[in-house]
Amino acid sequence: MSSPKNKNHYSSARDLATIALNLIKNKVIVKYSSLKYEYIHNKKKWQKRIVNTNPLLGVIPQVDGLKTGVTNTALYCIAVTASEENKRLLLILIGEPNRSERNEDVRELPEYGFNLE
Repeated sequence: MSSPKNKNHYSSARDLATIALNLIKNKVIVKYSSLKYEYIHNKKKWQKRIVNTNPLLGVIPQVDGLKTGVTNTALYCIAVTASEENKRLLLILIGEPNRSERNEDVRELPEYGFNLE
C-alpha cells in the first residue's frame, strides 16, 4: 500500500478478515475494541473521551469488537468480533451505502453465525 488515496489500492473482505484475525490474537486489542468509550489523559491533566462507533457493542452481548470505517470507494464497512461459549465469529461487511443500512444489516449476523451447525 503506497497511500490510502492511491486509486490502485484495493482491499477485499477477505483481506480485512485476514487482518482482523491477526488483530484478535492480541488480547489488548480485543480489550480496547470492546469498550464503548474510554478516556485518555496526559500528565497535564488533559482528558479526551474516545467513543467506539461499533453499533453492536452493548446491544448484542456476544459482540466484543472490532472496527468501523468508511471511504469513498469502499463505502461504509465494519469488522465485528463476537464470542459465545467456545465459538468466535468474525463478521466483515463492506460496501454499505450509509451508516444506518450498515448497522441494520450487521445486527442480524451474530445470531445467524452462532446458530450455524
